Amino acid sequence: MKTGSTKPDYAFLLALAYWTEVEIILILGIADRDGFREIVRRSRKSEKETELKFVLHGDGEYGCDPLTVIEWAVAKGLTLPAELADWYNRQFASYIPSSSTPLQSEEKPQTESERTIMLKIMFCMAMDSYKYDPDAPMNTATGSKSGSIKSVMQNYGLNVDNKTLLKYLKEAAIQNPTARPRKT
Repeated sequence: MKTGSTKPDYAFLLALAYWTEVEIILILGIADRDGFREIVRRSRKSEKETELKFVLHGDGEYGCDPLTVIEWAVAKGLTLPAELADWYNRQFASYIPSSSTPLQSEEKPQTESERTIMLKIMFCMAMDSYKYDPDAPMNTATGSKSGSIKSVMQNYGLNVDNKTLLKYLKEAAIQNPTARPRKT
């Protein structure tokens, strides 16, 4: 903490190689150690969630690196102090909602014509780059194997459910029944 301040010195904390359990509880404003341990325990039960892994450091303390803690907190839906969210945004050009930056979109809702155009783009890219065939009973483009749309998205840290992907591709195929690759 800064001298004479009750606010943590986030610049100092972010420079640390790891945060201890007590530091994480204080930084994230979690009510108590038991509450924190319950959140960690629940996250270990789910494969889909980021897990906090505390490792033993040379000074005999267990800790977790700040970036992992921040990503874990976001995945758990915990509110981050504005300074941490701002630091993460600057470092990784992402958006994390924080206590002082409520999640609000300044963009207007997507119009139907914008949605139609987006579906056309996605549909053409799926057919061209992933050899998606809307008339085929099965497609390698829509599975989970290497080279599928889903696996490529996961390579970029993005995730999509196969049902959701198929829903949009089918919607695009219905809207564009004549859009098929030209035979050369």
